[in-house]
Amino acid sequence: MEKLAIIDMGSNSIRFVVMQIADNKSYSLQYQEKETIRLGHGLSQTGVISEEGIEKAMTCLHVYKHIMEVMDIKKCCAVATAAVRNASNGEEFLKRINEETGITMSVITGEREAYLGYLGVINTIAMKDFLIFDLGGASVEMTLVRNGEAVHSLSVPIGAVTLTEKFGTQGNPDEDAIASLTKFVRKKLGDVDWIQDINLPIVGIGGTARNFAKMDQRATNYELPKLHNYIMSVDHFDTLYYEITTRSSANRKKIPGLSSERSDLIVAGAAVIKTIFEMTGSPEMVVSGCGLREGLFYEHYADCCHLPSPRFSDILDFSVRNFLGTLSGVIINQAHYDQVTRIAVKLFDELQPLHGYGPRQRLLLQTAARMHDVGKIINFYDHARHSAFMIAHAPLYGLTQLEQIIT
Repeated sequence: MEKLAIIDMGSNSIRFVVMQIADNKSYSLQYQEKETIRLGHGLSQTGVISEEGIEKAMTCLHVYKHIMEVMDIKKCCAVATAAVRNASNGEEFLKRINEETGITMSVITGEREAYLGYLGVINTIAMKDFLIFDLGGASVEMTLVRNGEAVHSLSVPIGAVTLTEKFGTQGNPDEDAIASLTKFVRKKLGDVDWIQDINLPIVGIGGTARNFAKMDQRATNYELPKLHNYIMSVDHFDTLYYEITTRSSANRKKIPGLSSERSDLIVAGAAVIKTIFEMTGSPEMVVSGCGLREGLFYEHYADCCHLPSPRFSDILDFSVRNFLGTLSGVIINQAHYDQVTRIAVKLFDELQPLHGYGPRQRLLLQTAARMHDVGKIINFYDHARHSAFMIAHAPLYGLTQLEQIIT
């Protein structure tokens, strides 16, 4: 068994996760923390990370170091992104981190940041052609994916924190301020010719995209409290964009689902997403809860388990096997699961002329059969209901949210 700590220090927040790889090679999330540190605050004006931001980060890192000691974690992968990358005192800051905590943190390039985000998405969302954007506090990384392969990627130095400071949109911005902000974002993205009129879904990584999903779920009374792989139409986005950009600061905070700690940054973040929607002609945004941290983990996992690539060919099969692996030795009777799956699929195939369902429904039935008894880990009695709940909320990748509920 191995535990890996991952630290992602961005321009707005710092995140800490602990992943465990069991002896049977199944992995699971053991712990996570997130703190808003606003490392990029004031960076566009001064060119340096503020002392306040540094102290907030150091407080978090000392806590993370203590957690690693308590959990007996020997390996740590720690990365810093745009704020440290662009700051003149970035290297000095990293040196202090190492001296005080023993954590060795490296600065990654915008291109590597984009690649790690791509790995996090391609291994958890079953799409082939789309545009990824990872909107952070000081930059946005974009990757165009065709047939599952990353064909173009770049990092643009505009983010929710830096844009908010530049155009003063944290309070009650008027129409002129929002128009200037939008014009500036469009100019910055205008040279990226490979995103123009692609008419593909966009996949959003980062707090702004997730917050839009939360607001849309609240507005539509969505019943599944799950953000990853949530699909939001451009019409729904435009409705929320209008609400965000026309309300006063006090009323904006009352929008259901809008995070209080992001209410001052949401206008700038929304302007970036709206511009991406308009330039690409995209019909919808798929929200990804997986990104850079997952990409880092998949690289480590592939190396640890001697896999040929950190990309998985069949993400649904892989995630089902992985989830069952995390329960191994507790409830799994693999021979029984295999037999039930074989019979269920055979019945589906033999009765296909009567029911008329296709290969996608067959896959959902097969997945349900493979996991039909997992609820026994909660209680043998009424385990079918427990299984249904677990299947609906398990980290299964390769299905839409609706398909996971059907399964």
